[in-house]
Amino acid sequence: MEKKSFTREERAEISRKFREELSSHGLKNAILSVLQSRSNKVEVKKTVLIQQCRKKDFAEKFRAACEELRTACPSLKMEIRQFAREIAPSET
Repeated sequence: MEKKSFTREERAEISRKFREELSSHGLKNAILSVLQSRSNKVEVKKTVLIQQCRKKDFAEKFRAACEELRTACPSLKMEIRQFAREIAPSET
């Protein structure tokens, strides 16, 4: 997949929509959507998650959501673990 360079405005819009997705669909669904997506927007969404994980309470929720997903989706266990390390390396 080719990396696309987004303008600042495009990144802001993608980030805003992803934050809305986090609020409306929940963290676990947002994590799965990023993991399963092949969109160019994935890197921007990962950046949003990394930024949010700087907040201690969000990082704890992120770790808990990843743990629940590893249990609920055994076929994605390794992929979720790798994703969690990428997003919050010191936490996993």
